[in-house]
Amino acid sequence: MQIQCRTLLYLTPFEPWGKGDGDLKTIDIDGIGVGGMICHDDNFTKMTRRYGRSNVGVVALPTADWTTVRKIHMQSSTSRAIESRYAIVRGAANGISAVISAKGKVLDQMDHYTQGPGYVIANVNVYDNKTIYSLFGDWIVAASGAYMVIIICNLKLKRKKQKNS
Repeated sequence: MQIQCRTLLYLTPFEPWGKGDGDLKTIDIDGIGVGGMICHDDNFTKMTRRYGRSNVGVVALPTADWTTVRKIHMQSSTSRAIESRYAIVRGAANGISAVISAKGKVLDQMDHYTQGPGYVIANVNVYDNKTIYSLFGDWIVAASGAYMVIIICNLKLKRKKQKNS
């Protein structure tokens, strides 16, 4: 198993510590790649896609959310799991701790603001294949949009020609 860990790269406003360099470290545990992100870093696909391209199967994500962002940040973590096909084990000092499958299913969760202290446990499947998104990113969306514009323009041209004939 291979694990990748990196230092905090994206800081939320007014954090008292310094920004990290975003360097990914690889650790292998029983043939499964495990990575690490810190808190707010999973909101940025530039870094999260790197885990998907390197075939990381599980990402550990310690976080400390405030009450107003905890649900939105949890949704972001779920999206990262789906995009790059790795499981996320999310441990929250405040907010929502969760185990999220590589397909985005929340297998276990605990909202520490409403449920108090505790832990989450779940078994996850680990995948070793890359997703199209982890390989190529957002260009797929732009290319799809450009393709749709071309199709619409062609349809309008055909209709115009049919009216003129």
